[in-house]
Formats: sequence, structure tokens, C-alpha cells
Amino acid sequence: MATSDDVRQTALDLAERGEDSATAVRELLACCGDHRVSVVVARQTLSDASGEDPHGAVSRAIEFLDAVLERGSWA
Repeated sequence: MATSDDVRQTALDLAERGEDSATAVRELLACCGDHRVSVVVARQTLSDASGEDPHGAVSRAIEFLDAVLERGSWA
């Protein structure tokens, strides 16, 4: 499984569990291993599927990924 797939699934799991943003960002930063591209690809994949979001989990997962992109210390 690609890192972006792991990041995408982790973001969805965190959103579905109702995690707070700070916890989600920490977990996602650990998951992506400082690979910004993985976060960007995961976000794009979720964005493409946002129409299939009956419970709002995809939208919340995208918010988490946006926060990761803002807070990450990318090399």
C-alpha cells in the first residue's frame, strides 16, 4: 500500500472517530513520515470523492489534511 493510501485511510478513520484536530494532525504527521506529496495525493483523492460523503467524514478528513499541510515542517 502506498503511503498516500495509508494517509488517506488514517485521515478518514480519524474523522469517523470524531478525533480533535490536534490529535489528528499529530497522527497524520507520524503516518506520512514527512512526505508532503503523500498528504497532497491523499487530499486530492479525498477531494475527488467528496460527493460521496453522506456523513461528512470525507470533508472532515480533508480539513485534517489541510491542517497537516499548514503545520508540517517539510524539508
